[in-house]
Amino acid sequence: MKKLTVLTLILVLTALVQLTAQLPPEQAELPQSDSPIVRLVYFRPSDRPVLPGVDARIDGLIKKAQRFFADQLERHGFGRKTFQFETDAHGNAVVHYVNGKFPYAHYQQTLSWDEEINEQVYIPRKSITVIMIDTGGEEKLPAGVCGHGGGSPHSGGYADIYCWNWSVIAHELGHAFGMGYHDFRSDRYLMSYGYNEELSPCFAAWLDVHPAFNPTVVRIGRRATIQMLPATLAAPPNAIRLRFTVTAPAGSLYQARLRIPEKFNSGGLIGCKRIDGNPTSSTVEFVTALTPDTEWVNLRITGIDGVSVKYERFPIDVASLADVNEDGVTDMADLAIVSQLVAQTMGKPVENPRADVNGDGVVDGEDFALVAARLGEGEAAAPSQAALPAGLTLEKVEWALNFLHAENTGSPAFQRGIAKLEGFLALLVPDETVLLANYPNPFNPETWIPYQLSEPAEVTVTIYAANGAVVRRLDLGHRRAGSYDSRHRAAYWDGRNAAGEPVASGVYFYTLSAGDFSATRKMVIRK
Repeated sequence: MKKLTVLTLILVLTALVQLTAQLPPEQAELPQSDSPIVRLVYFRPSDRPVLPGVDARIDGLIKKAQRFFADQLERHGFGRKTFQFETDAHGNAVVHYVNGKFPYAHYQQTLSWDEEINEQVYIPRKSITVIMIDTGGEEKLPAGVCGHGGGSPHSGGYADIYCWNWSVIAHELGHAFGMGYHDFRSDRYLMSYGYNEELSPCFAAWLDVHPAFNPTVVRIGRRATIQMLPATLAAPPNAIRLRFTVTAPAGSLYQARLRIPEKFNSGGLIGCKRIDGNPTSSTVEFVTALTPDTEWVNLRITGIDGVSVKYERFPIDVASLADVNEDGVTDMADLAIVSQLVAQTMGKPVENPRADVNGDGVVDGEDFALVAARLGEGEAAAPSQAALPAGLTLEKVEWALNFLHAENTGSPAFQRGIAKLEGFLALLVPDETVLLANYPNPFNPETWIPYQLSEPAEVTVTIYAANGAVVRRLDLGHRRAGSYDSRHRAAYWDGRNAAGEPVASGVYFYTLSAGDFSATRKMVIRK
C-alpha cells in the first residue's frame, strides 16, 4: 500500500510538471532573471498532426546548439559560456505547444503565427523565443529560407525555424542575440550562409558580454554620440579608410561593429573593433574595401553589459573620394590637379582636402596613385568597366605612368595605380595594325576612316577612284601606337579631291599605309 502511494505521488508530480508547460500565463511564468532565457515553442498548423517524439527531438537540437556556443566561446578564450533554455525538473527542454488556427498553406503566404503564439503562450519581455514551425516535411517556405530571427537584449528576441537543424537554430539565435546582420567574410562563420562551423572572433567577443551568456547582468546607464570623420582612400585595392569619433561616459563602451548593405553572400558585417572604454572619447578606424555602389555604412556601438548603446547609419559616396574637382567622375583632370599640387608643395602640408585623398595631411605621389587606381569611376563614367574613361588617350596614360614611376615608393597604392594605368595602356595599344570600315558608309559628303596601330608609324591614307586614279592623299604624319577610331582621332575625308572639288557619286577605295602595313577597303558616295 505504501509503495502504491509513492508511485501515485510520482505520477501526480510528473503530470503536474507536464501540465505546467501548458498552464495559463499567470501559472507558467519563468523565474525572473536579468539574463534572457530561451523559451521553445512548437507551432503546429491546424492540418498537421503532432510529430511523434517532438519533445525529445527539439530537446536534442537545442542542446546541440547550446554546446556549439559553449565550444566556440571556449575556443576563443572566453570560457564555456552559453545561453540557458527553459527546462523541467529532469533537465529536459520544456516545449510549449501552440495549435494554429489555419492550415499550413495559410502560413506559407502570411507567416502570421506570432499573434497566435502570443495568445496561447506567455512570453516574458526579456526572453528569447525559438519557434519550431511544423512544415510537414516541406523543409523550406516558398521564400527558400530555413528560418529568420531578430531582437535585442532590451526586449528579447525570436528565432523562427522551418528547417529543423541545430545549425539553423544556432544561426537564427545569433540574430536573436543581437547579430542583426550576416557576416560573409568567411563561409565557415555561423552568421554566413555557408557551413556554420565556427563563431567569428567578433561575434564571440560580443557574446562574452551578452546578457544571455552571463548569469548576472549589471545594467549601466549610458549615452553615446557618433561622429563620422571624412572618409579617405587607403592603399590596399579599393580600400576606404573610415573613422568615427565615439563619445560616451568613461568605461561604458565595449565594441564597435561596422556593416554595409547586404547582398546575397556579400555585405553585412565588414569590421569589428574593441573600444578603449576609459577615455570619454575614442576614435574607431576601419580600412575596408567598398564598391562604388555602396550607399551607406552603419556603426553599432555596444556597452560593457552587452547592450547596444548607439546604432547610426551614415551615407557615403565611394566613387567621389578620388573626384578631386567634384565634376562627377574621376578622370585625368583630377590627376592633373594632384600632380600640380605635388610639384608646388613638395610634400608639405596643404589645405586641400579633396586633393589629399588619403587624408595624411600632404598631397604627394601616394594621392596621385590612389586617384589613378580609380580612374573612370563616378556618374559620368562609362557603364562598362572594360571601357576606357572618356577622353583618355595614350599620351595621357603615358604621362601618368611616367609620373608614377618617378614618384614610386613601392607602396600598394603605387602598385595599384600603375596596374590600372597599364591596363588602360593595353586597351589603347592594339595587338595588331588594322584598317577598319569607314563610317558612315554610304556617305555624303564626308566620312571618317578608323584604324588601329600596334606600333608607332608614319601614316598615310590614299583615296582611289574605281579606275585606280588617285583622288586624294591624306598625310597623317607620325602616329603613336593606339586606336584611332573616334571622330576626333580617325582619318577624315570631306569628299573632295586634291583640288578641293567635290567628287562624284560612286565607288571609291581607300588604302592605309603604316610602316610595312598596307590594307585597302571600299566605300560609296551616294548623293
